[in-house]
Amino acid sequence: MHPFQTLLISLCFFISSSLNVYVNALDDWLELESNSLAPHKKIAISNTLLKQNQLINDKEGELYAYIQLALSSQSLENFQQSKQYLILAEQLNQQVNSTTARIKINNIQAREFSTEGKMNDAVAIMAWSLALSSTIDDVLLQGDTLMQYAYIMQLDSQHEVAIESLYKAQLIFEELEDNSKVMAVQSYLAMIYADLKNYPKAIEYYAHAVSFAKKLQDDFNLSIFYYNLGTAYSSLSDWQKSSAYFSQARELSRVLDDSVGIALATARLGGIMVKNHQYQDALPLLLEANNTLQDDGTVLMRTRLKLDIALSYAKQQKMTLTKFFLQEADTLSKDEKVNRYPYKLMGDVHRELGNYKRAATIYEAHIVRLNKEFKAKRESSLQRLEVAYDVQFEKSRNELLRKENLLKEAKLTQYNQYRLILVLVLALVLLILGATFRQIKIQRNHKQKFKDLAFKDELTQIANRRGILAFANACHQQLKINNNSLMIAVID
Repeated sequence: MHPFQTLLISLCFFISSSLNVYVNALDDWLELESNSLAPHKKIAISNTLLKQNQLINDKEGELYAYIQLALSSQSLENFQQSKQYLILAEQLNQQVNSTTARIKINNIQAREFSTEGKMNDAVAIMAWSLALSSTIDDVLLQGDTLMQYAYIMQLDSQHEVAIESLYKAQLIFEELEDNSKVMAVQSYLAMIYADLKNYPKAIEYYAHAVSFAKKLQDDFNLSIFYYNLGTAYSSLSDWQKSSAYFSQARELSRVLDDSVGIALATARLGGIMVKNHQYQDALPLLLEANNTLQDDGTVLMRTRLKLDIALSYAKQQKMTLTKFFLQEADTLSKDEKVNRYPYKLMGDVHRELGNYKRAATIYEAHIVRLNKEFKAKRESSLQRLEVAYDVQFEKSRNELLRKENLLKEAKLTQYNQYRLILVLVLALVLLILGATFRQIKIQRNHKQKFKDLAFKDELTQIANRRGILAFANACHQQLKINNNSLMIAVID
């Protein structure tokens, strides 16, 4: 075999092997993304795959590793870590220039903006993602982007837009027969109705999500749905069902070895006991959750937890410990921006400490915040109503113009039809007149022919007796008029 042929075969084999490795690597990430594993397990697998991708210098594999790490960290509410992974993903995508990766990064970035209260940025970046998703042939990613868009719209109180986007996403996932995504849609719908304070409807959708999670054997999401059901029943002050669901969420989190899930459910169980004035029983649960959630969970959640502990100690007259946890809550809320600070709970703690002026100031701040929220929501609603009115007016105007154009087109069509009918009638009249004139002409010709046959000899074409008599009679009449003479010669 020629050396060049050998080299060519080796090169083809190398390219084929590289492509197989590349495809397998991407398949690994797609499989991991759709897997129902708990986030902390996904992080462990992602780190392993990341090292493999770095060894073979697979930039796109590294890119998807950082995207998955950012997403999983965000699911665990470790937002600082998620932000770091997102920066690395951004840097790598500048080299890879993947539209799919850009959309995934945008979706995570939008959630990050929403947690920081930058809703305008979150809405803008999700609108960009929606536009990008329509340019690629990936229906699944389009559905995912619609879900993320709905989530951001819900946070921005644009609930109708959110619900409409979720219905579109559900149609996509049902067509793909992707039950895990349909389950996620049900969960998002439940979140929207919970935000609208329609807790019975929220519970209904969470129940749908629970049934999907059980069929899919997705224990991690099942634990989340139990937790959310507990929250919904808590909002209805149904403490028995709320405690039951938080307990189920806690037990499932133990099975999954999800320390954050355990702590969150434990904190909510302790919170329910505080609401029911069971401070002594609540304290061990609250302290257990506090020890776990030192760096995990939202700032609001940890602040509320520390205030619950402070209130429980205050009710037991342990003022030193009360002040300690109150100070921790203050420090935590100052270190990071808390979008919805638990003023009322803070006021309750100060009231128990005897700081009535401070408690009154905090209650006043709570009322001011509620009024600001109400005004902001009212203004937002009015703005949306104005936009909706403008949109409706524009639609009505366009519809009216469309109907006017249709009417004009109908009149023009009718006029053209009349013209056509008139032309056809005129053509028919002319045709009839032409046929009539032709018939008259034919009759005249026949009459002349019959007259000639009557007055002339057919053989010689000389006037016969009838013709001579007619001619003679005409001449005689002329003579009478002119008073002239006539001579007749008969020649044989």
